[in-house]
Amino acid sequence: VRIEVSNPDPRVGVLMQAVRIAIVDHGSAADLVQITATTTGAQAQELWGEVRAIQDSAATTDSVATA
Repeated sequence: VRIEVSNPDPRVGVLMQAVRIAIVDHGSAADLVQITATTTGAQAQELWGEVRAIQDSAATTDSVATA
């Protein structure tokens, strides 16, 4: 799921957020994975494509990390 919003902010003008959400189902349980990026409106004009590319590059796997 991709959610992109902008909100007025009295300190910086406009804040923009890009949120990606994925649910990883493990059968008896599930994990919700969220990646959020925040920029000012001015930053978004030059960086929004990069923000989307970074979020697009994220991948979930079925492997379990161990320490």
